[in-house]
Amino acid sequence: MNYPFDRDNPPEEPPARTDRLLWMVAYALRAEHEPGVDGFCVARTCVKESELWPCRRRSLADGGLLAAAWPLVELPGRKRRDART
Repeated sequence: MNYPFDRDNPPEEPPARTDRLLWMVAYALRAEHEPGVDGFCVARTCVKESELWPCRRRSLADGGLLAAAWPLVELPGRKRRDART
């Protein structure tokens, strides 16, 4: 898949033609769930549950960024269909 953003370091500002609200919520969730030096997530909810990184919430946030930008994602062997233009 070709992503319209850097998956390792997505921009805080959503790319053009993405779902802005979904991007902002997913970005905020992603920013909370970072790896600690011990291999566990540093977010308070994950520390309480001793969740290894990447935790479930980080994976959910990454999926949210992808969903927000879905019309811009190019899949191999298939032409992109942009429903928002």
